[in-house]
Amino acid sequence: MKKLWNKLLIFVGKKILSGIASSSIFSPEIHEFSDDVAAIYMDNKWGYIDQSGNVIIEPQFNKVEKFFDGLALVQLENETFFINKNGEKAFEQEFLLEHNFSEGLTTYINKINNDDIDLYKYGYINTDGNVVIEASYDYARPFSEGLAAVEVDNKWGFVNKEGKFVIEPQYQDVGDFKDNRALIMLDDCGYIDKTGQMVIETRYINALPFSESVAAVRLNEKDNWVFIDLDGKIIIESQYEDCFEGFSEGYAIVIIDNSYIFIDRNGKILSKNKFDYAGSFKDSLAPVSINKLFGYIDYSGEFAVKPIFDNAGKFSCGLAPVINHNKLGYIDKTGSIVIKTKFDYYNPMNDIIVALNNK
Repeated sequence: MKKLWNKLLIFVGKKILSGIASSSIFSPEIHEFSDDVAAIYMDNKWGYIDQSGNVIIEPQFNKVEKFFDGLALVQLENETFFINKNGEKAFEQEFLLEHNFSEGLTTYINKINNDDIDLYKYGYINTDGNVVIEASYDYARPFSEGLAAVEVDNKWGFVNKEGKFVIEPQYQDVGDFKDNRALIMLDDCGYIDKTGQMVIETRYINALPFSESVAAVRLNEKDNWVFIDLDGKIIIESQYEDCFEGFSEGYAIVIIDNSYIFIDRNGKILSKNKFDYAGSFKDSLAPVSINKLFGYIDYSGEFAVKPIFDNAGKFSCGLAPVINHNKLGYIDKTGSIVIKTKFDYYNPMNDIIVALNNK
């Protein structure tokens, strides 16, 4: 069964890969606030705190997701289910779960035994746990802009919230709709609109989803990345070795000479500094690393919070997670510690190392 616990899909080398969403594999993204609540990690178990740092759900879970619309997906031992902010099960279910809620719906999975082979079919439930689209798809992704990507017989299409195909399965792979455009793959990568019309022809070997009406693409292995608009017109010419993230709050992250650089929609470089790592702007600040220490820059490209941390996440709800000496706490936009660095820092790299060692 396919596993997708993250939110960003990227076409790389004519394939769509799921990865740590919009951050490096070392980023403390899971600790960022969402829905006024943040996940914390203590003694190898997950719980949740409020914006004052009070533990509102005691650490007890093996895995967690962020809260959205008052619910979060968690795993306790071998069971995966949704909880509310009281830590209670949101509803009872007999099916498997995989994604957080998006636009009021999430996927559910029926396991079917067929001649000693386990088969899985995907459908959708609402926040009450009621089935609204029966499980009939080989795979299904969360809704985005009113449509969801589903797979049938190794072909991808899109359904609406009634489960009706708006775009019939026909693509080798697809991304989610962003800015009324979805990445699709038919040998090469291109973009369609919500009617299924090909608005940007399949000619790219690499492509990123649209963000703020701009997308990064690459024609072939020898070319650098360029940025296009919703009609496929190049608006920022080729000069970038790689593109780390799409545009956020008017800026995108690109790679030049193995350094992370911010550019605006005109291709102008924001800061004279070259960073070892950079995360996208959120709440007007962006986490960056220089000389192996993390701080935050503002729209001027100058440091609003000096680089003094071992690691740092993005701002949300006015707070950002920071790590020192492998302990995690939260700062405000002035850089003041408002929730002490007393929680354990969960590094997803540790799980990868364990998995490799167990092979």
